[in-house]
Amino acid sequence: MQRIAITGSSGYDVVPPRDNVLDEFAQTDIRDPRVRTALADFRPDTIVHLAFVVNPIHDKKKMTDINVGGTRNVFEAVRTLRPARFLTASSATAYGAWPDNPIPIS
Repeated sequence: MQRIAITGSSGYDVVPPRDNVLDEFAQTDIRDPRVRTALADFRPDTIVHLAFVVNPIHDKKKMTDINVGGTRNVFEAVRTLRPARFLTASSATAYGAWPDNPIPIS
């Protein structure tokens, strides 16, 4: 059976897995370097990294800590564990804010 570790999935845009899919659940914080040990203990065949904060309205430092420091911890785990597959995703917010004067459609 494949062992897949998924970071993130706070529920905003994720469909919960069926009952027969989720075998183990561990809540951790990717900002904590111990996430590397948690991933090593789990021994995943695949790591799917989805833990990002896309809206800095409330706390820009927290967003940076998660998006940069947390991602660094996940990447270090990938480098050490060398899972067969590693997937990550982004969002439209990676492109930044759109100008207030959109190009008209003609």
